[in-house]
Amino acid sequence: APETSKAPETSKAPEASKAPAAAPAAGSWGADFLASNRAAEAQVKQAVLSLPGGPASLLGQATAAEKKLDEVVFALRGLEPKASDEEIPPASMPLWSRLSTIIYNQMATTADPGQSQAEGVRIVKEELAPLLLKLKAVAAEDLPALEKALDAARAPWTPGRLLELRD
Repeated sequence: APETSKAPETSKAPEASKAPAAAPAAGSWGADFLASNRAAEAQVKQAVLSLPGGPASLLGQATAAEKKLDEVVFALRGLEPKASDEEIPPASMPLWSRLSTIIYNQMATTADPGQSQAEGVRIVKEELAPLLLKLKAVAAEDLPALEKALDAARAPWTPGRLLELRD
């Protein structure tokens, strides 16, 4: 008897949900780095203030690093509403909002990205590059310099600083 070929069985894909996709966890885009360092900056400032006769330059150094981190956070997230988004005055679209809109619109379709989505990706790439450079500079230069200055001033330990044993 001749063999008949069977078409392979295909499982039916579950129907896509109409609800918007959840935003990625806070760990995306270096948010863990930002969150941990913003919290550490407050503790560093407290440590500097607790130093008897501590150098004022340390407080200025800590504030400058904190300001750089805040600028990156503002560019990524935009203004944070106190109660609802209607309270935010007109402003340029934050990078995270722009990117999440592109992702949400593209998830529900099999079509190629449209012109506005391609333009949005271009804008995100263009605006994200200098922010990443600023973030890397804070991580590679500002924070290590601040840690050295804190160690030299014998400031109390703060989270994120490695201890060095002394004789």
